[in-house]
Amino acid sequence: MNKIFNAVKNINFKVDYNIYDFIIKYKTIILITFFIGIIVNAVDVFTIKFGIDSELHAIENSPQIYFDTQRYGSWLLYYLLPFARYHILSQLIGIFALTLAALLTVSRHNISNNGKLLFMLLFVTFPNFAFLQYFYFQSAYNFIGLLLTVIAYRLIERNHIITYIFAVILLFIGISSYQANAAIFLSVMMINITLDYVDSKNIKQSLSQIIQPVVIIFISLVIYYICMKILNNGLNQYHLNMINKNLNLDRIGNSLTHIWRILSSNGYDGNHTANLSITIIIIVYLINFIKNYHEKKNRIEFLFLIFLFMCSISSLYILIGGAIMIRLNLSFALYPAFIILLIYILNNQKIIKNLSIVLSILIIVYHSSYIVKFQTSYYLIYKQDEVLAKDIISKIYNKYPDIFYSKYNINFIGRLTNLKQHPLINGKDMFNVSVFSAHSDHIKTLAFLKLIGFPMDVKLGKITDNMINEIKNMPSYPNNDCIQLFDNTVIVKLSD
Repeated sequence: MNKIFNAVKNINFKVDYNIYDFIIKYKTIILITFFIGIIVNAVDVFTIKFGIDSELHAIENSPQIYFDTQRYGSWLLYYLLPFARYHILSQLIGIFALTLAALLTVSRHNISNNGKLLFMLLFVTFPNFAFLQYFYFQSAYNFIGLLLTVIAYRLIERNHIITYIFAVILLFIGISSYQANAAIFLSVMMINITLDYVDSKNIKQSLSQIIQPVVIIFISLVIYYICMKILNNGLNQYHLNMINKNLNLDRIGNSLTHIWRILSSNGYDGNHTANLSITIIIIVYLINFIKNYHEKKNRIEFLFLIFLFMCSISSLYILIGGAIMIRLNLSFALYPAFIILLIYILNNQKIIKNLSIVLSILIIVYHSSYIVKFQTSYYLIYKQDEVLAKDIISKIYNKYPDIFYSKYNINFIGRLTNLKQHPLINGKDMFNVSVFSAHSDHIKTLAFLKLIGFPMDVKLGKITDNMINEIKNMPSYPNNDCIQLFDNTVIVKLSD
């Protein structure tokens, strides 16, 4: 037992010492990346609003909601960092976590600070992170979880039983904060293995470097699965519905189709990225680069590692077997970052290095324009929802003021679909969604009214068959008579 304590003590000493040196050595590029991240996400950071599911998290104000959705890592982080849920702090902590994760991914390698800075900026400004930041009360925990997965990989590289144990724990927290972090871990692994191969040209060493991280992530996933079986009776339906369980040619074809859409900046889930330019560059560059390897064996080995990297960033698509939500595509943030880094470090020609910097700036500007557009779109949708909510509350109070004392329940019929008329409302995925446009999830509608000032004790009432015919004859919003009392429930008819 004393040996274990001494080993932990020694590891802690090394970590403390390295952390101090790490911050001093990289303070400039950390600050630059963090500052650029804040500027790019300024709309999200400095405007007061609530993102998707935030109304439920705000009303619940409990870690139980993370636990119920099998986000055990977020559940734990809630207790450790409860302040990370709230507005500006939430967004700033998330951006800082992404900054550190990007740096830790490549910090071990003999790469200039300029090269590392390009990697970090391309990673942090990738548009898909904006979709995850939209989940206001969860986003910081998701990004902290991402950082922990990168730290877990760094610990595995220390090749010590104690660090393996810590890596399993951190990886469990990271993946159970946001399952897409598993793809981040595999991608970080392949980035480091590929960079090591560039220096050593030793494919046996590269393949051996895969074994330990894969074993560690497997152990972490098994622990996560056991927790789900014990605490939630297995994988919940939300996650099960995403997975295509049929292993056939259609599933493989669907996966490849959606992966190609991301890589070619095409389709609904890809045309907000600059990946098409990166894909063209990597094809041209690889053709040219492999010529520099005099031995055919080295060319094949390098291409094989690049192939494994592509598989790692696409691993969620391969697992699920079809389309996934944009916010799950976090690992694709490493695609432009790593490819540009390779081009930058593998060329001694100054013109190529300068072109890499220019290309990086263009990509960052392009991605940033989408981030600002999406975040502005949601902000305007939120302001519309806020006005509508206040108007609906006013109409309810005018007709049935006793609801203020929670004497009635409430429910909603229909949804409002004509809210996206402002020219700046040009978002994607959930950035386009009003809380009043949901088909049936009126729990969120009521929760949003409560955020605006509606009584907290008002419950969601039931709509019985006896009410249906009378509700059909009611006028819709914004008519004052769109609100009627049936039995003990106030019905708000949003549309026919």
